[in-house]
Amino acid sequence: MRAHEILFEHILNIRSRDEKERFAPDIWQLLAASYEKIGGFHTATNIEELIEKSGLWKIVTRNGKISAFKMH
Repeated sequence: MRAHEILFEHILNIRSRDEKERFAPDIWQLLAASYEKIGGFHTATNIEELIEKSGLWKIVTRNGKISAFKMH
């Protein structure tokens, strides 16, 4: 198998509220699962607050699913 056959990832730069609302439920679930063992994610209490408090989101998708993200 060659690299171009397995590397189907895309990096998205998400800035607008509409774009964030599209990805927010999946991001919220990933944050909840990631921080569960240490008492939860405390930067935002809900999805709406997460959208309001954050600026740029960089999202990596692979085969249409989020595989990584970073929020600024």
